[in-house]
Amino acid sequence: MTKKILIISKVNTHPLEMGNSKAILAQAEILKQLGCDVDFLFIQEIGFGDGQLEKAERNLRQTKEYWGNHFLYLRIGKVEKFIKNLISLFRQKFCGGHEGTYDKYPWELTSYVKKIQRERCYDICLVQYYYLTKLFKTVRFEKMACFTHDVFAYKNLIVNEKCAWIDANQEAKAVQLCTDVLAIQEEEKNYYHTLSPQSKTYNVYSPYIFIETPFVRNHNIVFLSGNNGFNQNGLRWFIDEIFPLIRRKYEDANLIIAGGICKVIKKQYEHIDGIELLGYVEDPIELYKLGDVAINPTYQGTGLKIKTFEAISYGKATMVHPHSMAGVYNKEMAPLFSSDKPQEWLGFIETIWGQPEIIRKIKKQDELYIQSMNEYIVQEYKYFLSV
Repeated sequence: MTKKILIISKVNTHPLEMGNSKAILAQAEILKQLGCDVDFLFIQEIGFGDGQLEKAERNLRQTKEYWGNHFLYLRIGKVEKFIKNLISLFRQKFCGGHEGTYDKYPWELTSYVKKIQRERCYDICLVQYYYLTKLFKTVRFEKMACFTHDVFAYKNLIVNEKCAWIDANQEAKAVQLCTDVLAIQEEEKNYYHTLSPQSKTYNVYSPYIFIETPFVRNHNIVFLSGNNGFNQNGLRWFIDEIFPLIRRKYEDANLIIAGGICKVIKKQYEHIDGIELLGYVEDPIELYKLGDVAINPTYQGTGLKIKTFEAISYGKATMVHPHSMAGVYNKEMAPLFSSDKPQEWLGFIETIWGQPEIIRKIKKQDELYIQSMNEYIVQEYKYFLSV
């Protein structure tokens, strides 16, 4: 029998500018491919800054176009948004960023879902992020699932920076309302199993399509990233500690950077020899076709290491900080170079640029790795639907 699934999210699925949007869309497409009837409830809240309304209208239009008759919509009003902003400011100023478990929970969500559940009778409800699990206190489904995306307990301590966080007791109470918990990497699956031992836990990663790119045999290194502060710190580490070593050995070496990160590093790095800033690119292949080597030097943060998997999916020889190996699929099989020592990064570059046939082997390993990971992900979703 076809499973009827309701996905609920405050994150739009379109346009595909953010990693969480891509993960949610990939999840929906897998569930549809497995024969499920999937509806998407988009909860939209619009900020008060310049350009926010225009951006929100674009996100709503594109998401609605994709989902068609399977699209549901709940908008957070200005008064609610204003009050939530005040609560957030209070938490930052007086609580060190420690949030209430359900500060982000939409006031009208419970009554709205009760109504559509009476009309449509969903078998499964799948909410995005822990803060929407409050729904399951009063609205029941055969399966009540949460796609966690990340770990938020003590995140300020994990990343050693000021940010919004909750404690483990809060996170445990949130996921214990779920029959099923879908984590985005192996370490987080184990963590959520500990927090909620009576819930079934799954490691669903996020699937990628392998895209063949040319073997260009040049001395370019590529990096695609948003403007996240952790990504900025990692890039600065690479530029300050590793790139000068590479440039001394290879005068024609270039670091080509694309994505939102270019805006925030432009003043600091645009005049340095060997660094090229492409800015926003419509399609990642615009960057990945320019070199055989990609990097992910990020050494902070949690969740899925998106830039690592993306580089592999474009057939790159991928170099990462050990942090970006955490939780990756099948570490032993992963075609990655990993080190926190600048000299070892240089040594790997010397090896692959000195023996081009190694890069050809890595490209094939990349393809097999992505294929294996995607097969694993589909099996996890089949298990989720069957038990």
